[in-house]
Amino acid sequence: MNPGLHLGAWRCAIVGALLAFGSVPAAPAPAVTQQDIDWCNGKNATPDVQINGCTTAIQSGKLSGNNLAMAYHSRGLGHAKRGDDADAMADFDEAIRLDPQSALPYNDRGFTYARKGFLDRALADLNEAIRLDPKYALAYRNRGFAHYLRHDYDPAIADYNAALGLNPNDVTAYNDRGNIYQAKGDLDRAIADFDHAIQINPGFAVAYSNRCHADDDKHDYDRALADCSEAIRLAPNFALAFVNRGLAYHGKGDEARSEADYDEAFRLNPALAASVKRPWRDGLRQG
Repeated sequence: MNPGLHLGAWRCAIVGALLAFGSVPAAPAPAVTQQDIDWCNGKNATPDVQINGCTTAIQSGKLSGNNLAMAYHSRGLGHAKRGDDADAMADFDEAIRLDPQSALPYNDRGFTYARKGFLDRALADLNEAIRLDPKYALAYRNRGFAHYLRHDYDPAIADYNAALGLNPNDVTAYNDRGNIYQAKGDLDRAIADFDHAIQINPGFAVAYSNRCHADDDKHDYDRALADCSEAIRLAPNFALAFVNRGLAYHGKGDEARSEADYDEAFRLNPALAASVKRPWRDGLRQG
């Protein structure tokens, strides 16, 4: 989810609303400034600052209708960035209530539902976002993500195809579609998608790590090691890249380096220890 794709038009609309209210006597509510509007719009704002800017705008009493809906939507994005899903959902709900014809809050509520595992609700919201705006590339990508989580790979690929048709430079869509092709066992298409993502953004560590994993599945261990090492160079705290490189070292029979990479992965992200097994200890992938 990229809030910057959605909010540029709103900035102009809010400014117009504020100018229209310029002669209204001050009410017993917080005054809203252009700085608050910029922060609410996400301009040079941390999530906390964005939330505060939107809250000031909402409580000022100066916004109504679509402008007020956009302020709730933007505050929801701030909450989402902080991982405060309950507050984000409440704001997306209010944005939809105020402006049910806007695709944006349906998309972002749908993506939040998907991340939380409520996939039927996610698909309902994302279907509505696409119905309201059939050219909304991000909604197709997010719906593809929800289908992927349901293991409905063919509909997921169709949605990622649609997203890329509308936005051919979407590196996340290439990366995600590559993951789906890998899950289907189509490693050549998976690697081609990771290649595209890296060509568009050579600093995209996730795509290098994912291509490393696909290389490993093809038993191309030297290329896997090169890709994972590049992912780690780009993102030294990327725990999953250490896991994937550990797998590649295991494939080459270098258990000492494999063990060292797994140790580093678990140091960086202890939660991985509960979900990732070491192949030489647990009978996985004997090269």
